[in-house]
Amino acid sequence: MTITDVDGLLPDPRDLLAGTDWASLEHACGPAAVTPVLLTGLLADDAGTQARALRHLNDPVRHQNTIYSATVPAAAYVA
Repeated sequence: MTITDVDGLLPDPRDLLAGTDWASLEHACGPAAVTPVLLTGLLADDAGTQARALRHLNDPVRHQNTIYSATVPAAAYVA
């Protein structure tokens, strides 16, 4: 199954996770290497895993409303 948006403007979320060099990106706590693993938790069946992913998006990916290099691809994944 391919996931695309209506206008075809957003990349497939799986391709975005796999094709992004997360280790070279940063968030408030340093390298964002674990960010893609945590982002996949947004689609988990377990509420605790989903909550952990949401906490990661809020802090450190978007800590104090700061835009880090990892913020944009993380936001694109969510979109």
